[in-house]
Amino acid sequence: QSFRFFQTQLYADAVLQIVFALMGVYGWIYWKAPDKKIIMKWPLLFSNFIYVCSAAILFWVFLYKVLIVFNGARPLLDSGLTVLSLLATGYTILKHKLTWPFWIGIDLLYVVLFAIQNLWLYSILYLVYTLLAIYGLIIWRTQKP
Repeated sequence: QSFRFFQTQLYADAVLQIVFALMGVYGWIYWKAPDKKIIMKWPLLFSNFIYVCSAAILFWVFLYKVLIVFNGARPLLDSGLTVLSLLATGYTILKHKLTWPFWIGIDLLYVVLFAIQNLWLYSILYLVYTLLAIYGLIIWRTQKP
């Protein structure tokens, strides 16, 4: 995937695929750690939300400017979706229920981005990811914290 995204000048998404692999390993280890009891969380503290949003916006602006310098395709969408994906992945690792609405929105926007770039198989793949995120939201809402 990274190579195909690099070819279509979606540079942030190319790097994101590598980061996903690394964060996936970290999340798997974190979830399986016997000394860590991870509970599913629903509320998000407002103060934490402000810090997270501020950092995400700063990183989005930075990444957008980097993609402009490297002549990336769709730098606004590419940088924004990359930042949101990193944020959602962090919430997934922490088993936060907010992850599912994030992924639903992010995946739907990726469907659009990949369609614009004529990456139809990836567009279909992210439509499937959207359906999986909807399923995850339904399942996690029925589980007790």
